[in-house]
Amino acid sequence: MVLMDQQSDIRQQMNVHLMVTTDPDEISSNGTEYYWDNPRKVGSKVTDESDGSFYYRGPGSGTTAFITHSRLKSRNFIKGDDAFFLFSLEDISGLLVSQPLPRSAVHADSSLMKAADQGAPQGAANNPTVVIAMAGSAAAAMLVVFMLIVVNAWRVRKRRQESDEVLITKNMPGFMEERTSLLITP
Repeated sequence: MVLMDQQSDIRQQMNVHLMVTTDPDEISSNGTEYYWDNPRKVGSKVTDESDGSFYYRGPGSGTTAFITHSRLKSRNFIKGDDAFFLFSLEDISGLLVSQPLPRSAVHADSSLMKAADQGAPQGAANNPTVVIAMAGSAAAAMLVVFMLIVVNAWRVRKRRQESDEVLITKNMPGFMEERTSLLITP
């Protein structure tokens, strides 16, 4: 569920997101059935009194708070008495099934894999999630080091430029006068 920020500048929009996932193995409080099973099994029948139509409602679950009143007022979530919500219902159960490794990861250098195995708990090296997490962590660390090197080089260059400008500004008048007098005397 997303509460859309109606800020006109897209670069300043800050939507509020809430994601709820279900555990397919969760057991109901009485311990006899799955909590998220078919509502006809675990839910209750709801009948519309006006026309007699009915449906089954599951036991349900929710959250106590989505957004505070002060946060709601701090941005353009409500504009012209309108608020926009985006609801998405996706089945992400496919994420529970382990995915095959890409061809490049399968044919990786065996010495690198052995080095990763030595530092990982038993069985973790065969888990693609652990391998991806380790690779991501290494890439993030390299990015941070690279950024620190670039920022440091930029600061050193800026200091050199500033110090050169100061020296030229201080020495400029005397330097020019002496040179002119030397050129006139020969």
